[in-house]
Amino acid sequence: MGDAQEYLRFEVIGSVEHCEAPLLVHVPHAARHIPVEIRPSLLLSDAELEIEQSRVTDHLTDQLFGPAARGGVCFVNRISRLVFDPERFRSDEDEVMASRGVGAVYFGTSDGRALRSPAFSREERESILRTFYDPYASAVTDIVDALLARFGRCMIVDGHSYPSQPFSWELRARAPRPEVDLGTDAFHTPPELVSDLEALLKGRGVSFAKDVPFAGSYVPLEHLNKDRRVASVMLELRRDTYCYEDSGERLHMRCIDTSRTFWTSARSRSVFLNLRTT
Repeated sequence: MGDAQEYLRFEVIGSVEHCEAPLLVHVPHAARHIPVEIRPSLLLSDAELEIEQSRVTDHLTDQLFGPAARGGVCFVNRISRLVFDPERFRSDEDEVMASRGVGAVYFGTSDGRALRSPAFSREERESILRTFYDPYASAVTDIVDALLARFGRCMIVDGHSYPSQPFSWELRARAPRPEVDLGTDAFHTPPELVSDLEALLKGRGVSFAKDVPFAGSYVPLEHLNKDRRVASVMLELRRDTYCYEDSGERLHMRCIDTSRTFWTSARSRSVFLNLRTT
């Protein structure tokens, strides 16, 4: 679950100085690492925690989406979302999922049990946010700022996967679960990007939906609803299309290769990189 040694909190693959395109691929939920100092605050047994990790981890998404950042920058979280979730608003008052027990710091599990004690203090939560959430958000923001400074625009591809069966805390648990969910933001996702991606998916015979079952896409708070030069789209792949959900083991290498080919194809890269943001 972790050890007392130093560990990688996040990884930046590529650099703004040497990249060829204003592309940032964001992979927030691929990791399983739980630092040793965090483990005592989690109520689950080791066996239960392994099961929960398998349920909530976006298995292999660093491998699936990482190649899409070719020529750009890839930002990968290396800490489990059971420690902190970088895609939630920092304040529970601002985060709709906090009412379901899964704000920036989770208090509930995917099947509705307690993950942390009700006695877990506000100070303990704040310590986690200062240690993990704040440096992460700052680092992503710095990359977006640097891409804007160099290219005048930034395209964020927010890479996720989701289970074939809903979590207990989902807001739309009865919604369809297509092979690909395109998550959009009214301010930051250009309509032509959605149209082009839908055509791309349709041409591959892939089932898809917009904002179903999950909506939205990651944008750093400093740019959220403020800067249209920052475009963003979330790509959620249904996990049973590429891995065994109970273990995260890939079904076969062809699934990974197909996904890599799809997201790095000349046409998909043209969709992402030929946008004109203002």
